[in-house]
Amino acid sequence: MAAVDSTSQTYPLPAHNLFYLYQLITIGNLNSCELIELDGRLDPERLRAALLQALARHPVLNSRIKRRFARAFDCELVSEPLPIDLRIERCETDAQEAVHPRLLANVWKESFDVTAGRPVRFHLLETPSRSYLQIITVRLYNDAKAGYRLAHDVAESYTALELGQPFDATPIQVTDRSTAGMLTSHLPLRKRLHHALGAVKLLIQDFLRPDVSMPLPATPRGEQDFAKVDFGAELLEGLRRRAKQEKVTVHALLALAMFKVWRASAPDQVGRRWLRILDNFSLRHMTRENADELYETLVVPYSVRLPTSGSDPEVLQAMAEQLTHWKSGEILSELYRVRLYTALSRFSPLRLSSSLITRYVAKSNIVMSNPGPVPYPLERFGSVPIADFINFSQLFPPSRVMLIFSTFRSRLRALVVWDCNAYPQGPEQALIAPLRAQLAALAAGAPLEAAPRSEQG
Repeated sequence: MAAVDSTSQTYPLPAHNLFYLYQLITIGNLNSCELIELDGRLDPERLRAALLQALARHPVLNSRIKRRFARAFDCELVSEPLPIDLRIERCETDAQEAVHPRLLANVWKESFDVTAGRPVRFHLLETPSRSYLQIITVRLYNDAKAGYRLAHDVAESYTALELGQPFDATPIQVTDRSTAGMLTSHLPLRKRLHHALGAVKLLIQDFLRPDVSMPLPATPRGEQDFAKVDFGAELLEGLRRRAKQEKVTVHALLALAMFKVWRASAPDQVGRRWLRILDNFSLRHMTRENADELYETLVVPYSVRLPTSGSDPEVLQAMAEQLTHWKSGEILSELYRVRLYTALSRFSPLRLSSSLITRYVAKSNIVMSNPGPVPYPLERFGSVPIADFINFSQLFPPSRVMLIFSTFRSRLRALVVWDCNAYPQGPEQALIAPLRAQLAALAAGAPLEAAPRSEQG
């Protein structure tokens, strides 16, 4: 990727960012977090210097949102470095009962004013034996790949400073960060018309499709909590073998396991409709310029729809066909769909338009994504080893639970975020334990199940 000068640039906020901006307007907070657990203490001044160097690589983290007419927004890349917000606290115990609530509060008790300072802040919590570094940003600006990249850059910058070595702080940028500049302007006119018509079709289907989601209580939205679930290396290898045997992806097996958990929890809805699960699809391989290292939200939400009356092979086939369809380039119709919703909402009351986009773009109370393996080395901050790393974002309406699968150091994990009003006792018994059992069965080679008897006549 070419490095270009980021001074005094202003560009229209991309359509896929607008979806998250409306979510931010609706719920008032849309933070995401990279959490790095360290076996030891960091030097605060060296950390601050490392943050300055790492942030210099990502101009969007030195930016502000500017309103334009008719509910349009620009992103302004500020020419002078904005102040860095680094907060250091201490906890007198290593006990997770004391540490976890503080980490939780750092993420979701304070939002960002995206029209003022940097859309990122840093929290360092020191316990007697460990340190927890949180990189908290607005979901408006990043996806999992961007979060991985920033965490890696901070670690590399800190290590370089400790060793007295140079760090390459050249900005990672593209010529044009707008939706058209990155994703659509280089397409032939017939392709753009095709995706525009596809967006209209998807919008009509949003109103007509009678989809179902997880059987959760219709309670008001409440506080959120999160937990890391470690499925381990052996289960991951078993899923890879099974995916090869079934000629599908591991992601398809994850979706099948979730489907089977849903089917067991909602037998009265089997056969009536389609199960809808919200997922995120990466657009990084579709950009005009190489954006693989760019700090940006380069994902678009899309719906996985699984036939509730289907057998396990039919569900796998449906998942595989949908993934193939989107990977062929048709995912851009989903991007155009989001653009269409944002265009239609510009002339309606703000809360109404936010609710419209929230209800029909997402339209599921469960989110399941699989960013895959962490692609950058994350081993240490200088002489301080990294014990663990996770990243996660906030729930957005109407979702009540989210599972983010990833692989770190050859182990499959899921970061689970849930609405405490939907799962008052936590999701372990109703969701996590059944999901673990289904994944273990698939990894062990258990036979795929036929369709429910009631649907076979």
